[in-house]
Amino acid sequence: MADGTPDFEADIELLATSDGGRRMPCGSGYRPHHVLRAGLVTSGAHEYIGVDTVAPGGMARARVTLLSPELFHGALVVGMTIPFCEGPRVVGHATVTRILDPRLAASR
Repeated sequence: MADGTPDFEADIELLATSDGGRRMPCGSGYRPHHVLRAGLVTSGAHEYIGVDTVAPGGMARARVTLLSPELFHGALVVGMTIPFCEGPRVVGHATVTRILDPRLAASR
């Protein structure tokens, strides 16, 4: 939520460097751009659970806090995969496992 409370949990997978991913590991506080759907992009901070860093090609569970969640009502569904980017380059994917901010959950 806008107050710094995580908006959703996800399984994070960083692309390997050889697949176009980052060259260096990232740690909690990493803020890539998340492509929620075409034309709907926002920054989001990752807080990794149980690990200090995630290496290129690695995976971790994370809590994600979006920059302005109030702008993304109904944008998330458990199980959806969200690409995340550094500039125009996709460096990983987040698969939503739990929506913590109910405003973000798509109505069924």
